[in-house]
Amino acid sequence: MLGGGGFRVPLVYRALLDDSGDPAGRCTELVLYDTDRGRLDAIGAVLARQA
Repeated sequence: MLGGGGFRVPLVYRALLDDSGDPAGRCTELVLYDTDRGRLDAIGAVLARQA
């Protein structure tokens, strides 16, 4: 996901975690990309707490 350090990323991640649809179409991997390593690290910590 481009802009992976953005504040909306946890909302998207929560939606992916809550997906109860067809397993064949379910996202199984999420890769975050951001040019600001500090923001990426901060969002990574938030996502780790959500998982």
